[in-house]
Amino acid sequence: MKSPCSGHPSGNIQTKKVDGVSRHKGASYFRNNEGGEGQRRREIKAHWKTKGARLIEDPDSPIDWYDLGFD
Repeated sequence: MKSPCSGHPSGNIQTKKVDGVSRHKGASYFRNNEGGEGQRRREIKAHWKTKGARLIEDPDSPIDWYDLGFD
């Protein structure tokens, strides 16, 4: 089953409450610290740049790319 996207009426099934308990009990580090949203954006951007540098194109299929490692 595919998860509904952001803004979907059924909500984010990964984070919704299960048996009345939230899966994310703590407050957001990024939202509760000055400059946190900017830090979050920078970390996400750096992650995707690193991932892009790791990707290897499949020589038999130009639409397939492989990530052989993790940071």
